Amino acid sequence: MPSMQPKELGQLAESFNTMAKQLEVSTAEIARWNAHLEEEVEAKTKELEKIMAGKVQSERLSAMGYIAASAAHELNDPLTAISGYAQLGIKEMEKEHTPEDTGKSMSNASNYFKQIAKELQRSKNIIGKLISFVRYSKTKDDNIDINQVINDTLSIASHHLEINKVQLFTKLQPDLPFVTGNVQKLQQVFLNMVLSAQRAMPQGGKLTVETSLAGESKRVQIVFSDAGGGISPENIQKIFEPVPAVAGEGQETRLDLSVSQDIIKQLGGEITVKSEMGAGTTFIILLPCSDSPSAGNGANPTMKPPKA
Repeated sequence: MPSMQPKELGQLAESFNTMAKQLEVSTAEIARWNAHLEEEVEAKTKELEKIMAGKVQSERLSAMGYIAASAAHELNDPLTAISGYAQLGIKEMEKEHTPEDTGKSMSNASNYFKQIAKELQRSKNIIGKLISFVRYSKTKDDNIDINQVINDTLSIASHHLEINKVQLFTKLQPDLPFVTGNVQKLQQVFLNMVLSAQRAMPQGGKLTVETSLAGESKRVQIVFSDAGGGISPENIQKIFEPVPAVAGEGQETRLDLSVSQDIIKQLGGEITVKSEMGAGTTFIILLPCSDSPSAGNGANPTMKPPKA
């Protein structure tokens, strides 16, 4: 192999230097583009998170629209009782009493005021549950007792179901493992499931809510089953589209369940639906268990949720 002349070596070295400088420039340009892309991705991610948060809150308020009327109706009971006890208390205090009757009158008035305080607390609980549900929280995911979340959600919806002639049955497996998630978001999903079932049964019917450990998969299973008219095969394909999906023939439009699906997916879970015309619809939610010990809730498998 012939040896290279000094001039040729110089040209080769110059070429290498030029290539090195071009490579350095290209590397710097790539680094700038990478930084720009990372900024764009971060900005778009934040934008999507903001849009999603707004959509979630919008769906929460939409769901609460169905509950608001029944909540107002539910508040009528304690408010009517308060009015009645207040009038009795006023009459008792306005009576002309003999010294012998004074003690009895004061005792009666005291009982009326105690009942008023009890009904005020009942009203406060009803309003508090609604405010807690509507108020959006950005709290991080935490270990959650799924049975407790379900009971709280059913407590919010219980009066709505009652006035719409829906019988509620629960079968919650005790001592389930915790799941990781956001309480308010899961409440929204569960409330959407309940409202969807109620709207599928406009004349009333039966809603069953169950929880269990899904085999050996280390996932908690939540099942909502209604006794409505069912969903046709062509419509069941659209049930999770971001538009109102249609229930069975002659039934009301179901709620938009796309946000519910998004929330469950964000938690690493899945939601599926099974339906048969004339036999009802079942939604099945699977959520991964957290690494923490079981919730130890001791839920009675056949208990019904307490009323407010």
